[in-house]
Amino acid sequence: MPTGNSKNDLAYTDLKTAYTSKGAFIDPTKVSYKTYNSVDDLKRDRSNVKYDMTPKQMQDYEMKQKREMEEDERRQELIRQRDNVISKSYSKNHERMLGYRGNASY
Repeated sequence: MPTGNSKNDLAYTDLKTAYTSKGAFIDPTKVSYKTYNSVDDLKRDRSNVKYDMTPKQMQDYEMKQKREMEEDERRQELIRQRDNVISKSYSKNHERMLGYRGNASY
């Protein structure tokens, strides 16, 4: 059985370890889990889950929210700037094509 002596050689020992008794598979008979009769039962059970954050987790969450808001504001500002450039470019081209400057009055 080849062993990985160089970067180009395939090493089979990892696969052999994974798929034999030495592997780190979870024994399904030793794991307890809840079964549900329908998706609605699962949703109902998950809606009752309560999660209390530690002060550190709360701080991290607030920082993440603040970062997301700042990124969104930055994105919106870039969109406004791009819209202004497009608008000015359109106005210049429009004026050149019609041969006049300024706003037309109706």
